[in-house]
Amino acid sequence: MTQEQCVAFLEALRAKQIHVKGNGWIEASCPLAPWTHKNRMDSSPSFGLSVRPGERSHFLCFACRQGSAEELLQTIEFYSGLGMVGPKYDYNFPLCHQILQDEEYVIPLPEYGEFGPPGQQFSEWPQYWVDSFTHAAWDMGAAKYLAFRGVSVTTMAQFDLRYDPKRQMIVAPYRDVFNRLAGARGRSLHEGAGKHYDYTYQGVNNARFCWYNEPVLNLHGPVVVVEGQFDCWKTVQVFPKTVANLTAKPTMEKMKKLGDCGLVIQIPDRDEAGRESVQRYAALCAQLGLDHRPIWLGEGVKDPAECHVEYLRDRIQEACN
Repeated sequence: MTQEQCVAFLEALRAKQIHVKGNGWIEASCPLAPWTHKNRMDSSPSFGLSVRPGERSHFLCFACRQGSAEELLQTIEFYSGLGMVGPKYDYNFPLCHQILQDEEYVIPLPEYGEFGPPGQQFSEWPQYWVDSFTHAAWDMGAAKYLAFRGVSVTTMAQFDLRYDPKRQMIVAPYRDVFNRLAGARGRSLHEGAGKHYDYTYQGVNNARFCWYNEPVLNLHGPVVVVEGQFDCWKTVQVFPKTVANLTAKPTMEKMKKLGDCGLVIQIPDRDEAGRESVQRYAALCAQLGLDHRPIWLGEGVKDPAECHVEYLRDRIQEACN
């Protein structure tokens, strides 16, 4: 769609607060809000429609879902046709179909839509970026620090941990579900401010699109989600299908990748951010039709990284039953 067609398409779907961003996206209130948003409205626009002449257009709403422009139209037609909850808008469906005719033979979107907010999208990193750092096990200081944190040499190799001597940080690369290099999280050998660092490559950071240890989502069965990479390294010893969010609260882009798991077992950190994250996971899982079961750690235990593996195994088995 062209820029003008995108605006006309959104107007035909009665979207409000339409704003041309000038960077390949048009921002607006979400047309699906009457059916998919908590308050049946989108007063602070969380929706964007792509402007890609000659390419298939797609939309992204941070509050509900994403997909092709055709899927957006079909969903609204379906909801309004059933008379489901929502205002009786005077949609101009014929105009929408006419605008989408030009996209009929465009190549379909990939299975996992990794479209970020305006101006951002997934971008693969080159392997030579990781190879520019030495293996963590080969540096005495890095290996000593990891051993002190309970990370074995086997785990160092399994997760290809590296060492950044300039920043004195452990470098933890991560890949997406297709095994493409997506980014890296740094952890300083020293405590204090700035102990975590999200690396970028040519200004690209894919953290909002990918889980840490994401390739395990190709395995069958429930998934365990934790917060940090140390939590992940400990938990995978008893439950291989474990991913880390690398922050407390997940994005909808990430949560959609858990859609085939059925059951999401969350082990939050025992702090205020962890408690708030449980509410966020529960809300997103409800939207996606996923079963969400949090595991609350015992008194005095901050996170899974501090737990004994046998304790984690027992708690996860309880949650699975």
